[in-house]
Amino acid sequence: MYNKVSPNTIISFENATFHQSLDISRSNFWCKVQFWRIEINSIIPSEFWLYENDMIEDTSTKNKKKALIKIRESYRRIKQEFNQEGNNIEALKFHEYEMHVYKEEASISKDKIKWEDRTTLLFNECSNNFGSSWLRGLWFTTKVSLLFYTIFLLMLCIFNELHFNLSWTSASDTLKYFIQFLNITVWEYKPFGLTTYNGLGYLVFFIGRIFIGYGYYQTIQAFRKYKSN
Repeated sequence: MYNKVSPNTIISFENATFHQSLDISRSNFWCKVQFWRIEINSIIPSEFWLYENDMIEDTSTKNKKKALIKIRESYRRIKQEFNQEGNNIEALKFHEYEMHVYKEEASISKDKIKWEDRTTLLFNECSNNFGSSWLRGLWFTTKVSLLFYTIFLLMLCIFNELHFNLSWTSASDTLKYFIQFLNITVWEYKPFGLTTYNGLGYLVFFIGRIFIGYGYYQTIQAFRKYKSN
């Protein structure tokens, strides 16, 4: 989109619904651009051929990379406009869109994007949906806590000959030590009266604490999503 406009011109997108995303990645808006009440039905469109080149025609190519780069840049520009207006709510929404597209881009550009970055994107999506959902943060923390606590208990059963029985006392102790397992500030962890446990148990305990701490951090970050800049 090439616009012959003066710097004092205002281009406004109002009450617009884009069914298959949009592409303003290379639009030369040398003026003020406003976005108000715009909706994106498909964050990642199914008709990629619309974005792969400047000709609106079906190219039958399977390469999505060019299209994803254009779509991601479009979301970034809209996010930037909302940030400049101080509209943190809409800016966060388009940041989420931008990161979803980047994650898709990373999945098909493994030779260009490092595996560390792909892993970071995956964990950010799973843990709080790129900073937009504290409920997902809680769910992520709960899942990783239960996973590592269960593995930790298995280590105790194998190497410390810990045995469980179906009783209220056993269930109560298991719950009590699970809650203590969640407290990442206490490292003198002695469940079920044990003073020491196998090296594998320590390893599971240590890695579990890292993931639990990460879950706490991501949950807090999502809670603070509407903070002022």
